[in-house]
Amino acid sequence: MRQEFVDNWKRAKNASPKLEFYNQVKECFEPENYLNLVNSPEARKSLTRYRISAHNLYIERGRYETPLVPREDRWCVYCFFNLGIKVVEDELHVLTKCPLYTPLKNKFNFFPPDVDDLVKSLSTTSTHAPWINSIANTIHAVLTTNNGYTNYYKSIDFHSKTGACVII
Repeated sequence: MRQEFVDNWKRAKNASPKLEFYNQVKECFEPENYLNLVNSPEARKSLTRYRISAHNLYIERGRYETPLVPREDRWCVYCFFNLGIKVVEDELHVLTKCPLYTPLKNKFNFFPPDVDDLVKSLSTTSTHAPWINSIANTIHAVLTTNNGYTNYYKSIDFHSKTGACVII
């Protein structure tokens, strides 16, 4: 019976486009090591939200806009307005590419060697507590900062200064 449940869980997880990132970091149906390794309850909660895409990044937020924003058009507003590039604001972009979050990554000594290493660190098997805490604290700071930028870009103050109409 348990195996049938696990098989159904895997099928449903793999079939969901919303869980694209989660599918990269969650392979086994078992408790996550980071739940016992992350010291800060706030950082642990943010890491969980990040892993399951229950956050406010545009990759997620755009799926609920009316009209629906196509995935490829869910750009990072910071990179678009400051660098002139159209890059999707997703989980990996904010942790590995977006310059907005560089001071936060520096603060928490968050320097993943590459994306594959980062994804592996976010997986079920990670057990290196200092690195997991660095990741969790960085993610917490990134999501908090992102919420502030999202609110600012939605504000009248932003639109009156840029003259631009941005759907966020």
